[in-house]
Amino acid sequence: MAEDPRFEYLEGRVEEQSRNWDRLFEHVGRIDQKIDLVAVALSARIDRSDEKLQDRCDALEAKLDARCDTLDRKVDDLRSELSKQFRWTMGVMVTLATGVLTAVLTR
Repeated sequence: MAEDPRFEYLEGRVEEQSRNWDRLFEHVGRIDQKIDLVAVALSARIDRSDEKLQDRCDALEAKLDARCDTLDRKVDDLRSELSKQFRWTMGVMVTLATGVLTAVLTR
């Protein structure tokens, strides 16, 4: 029995499509490899950027800590000076009040 030409044509098309699928899977495999390479490179770049950012944040934190320590010392010095001034002012007021009372009582 002779094969139908349409059947032969369809068999040829099936074989051609099978080869196309094989080529397509090869292309997909190469694209997948490229994506993996890009993902690795991108991950490395992100890691380097993260390290740089962390280093900058650490440096900024150290600077802020130093400035806060300086500010704390200045505030403590100001409190101490204000306390001295307050005690001096109170001492002057007590002395003046004592002097006025002495002057008034001795008259």
